[in-house]
Amino acid sequence: MICYAAGSVLGPALLTSVVHAGRRKAVCRCEVSNMDDDGVEHTVAVTQGIIMSSGR
Repeated sequence: MICYAAGSVLGPALLTSVVHAGRRKAVCRCEVSNMDDDGVEHTVAVTQGIIMSSGR
């Protein structure tokens, strides 16, 4: 959920990916980058989390 929440605020500045997906859980990773005045991109934050369904 953190990737979705951050994406709703940061938009295209956020890179998200699914590292692994199974039947009931997914491991997600997101990166936030910033571009400096010279056009060089720098990663400024990284997060990873596991999302599980409740199986209901």
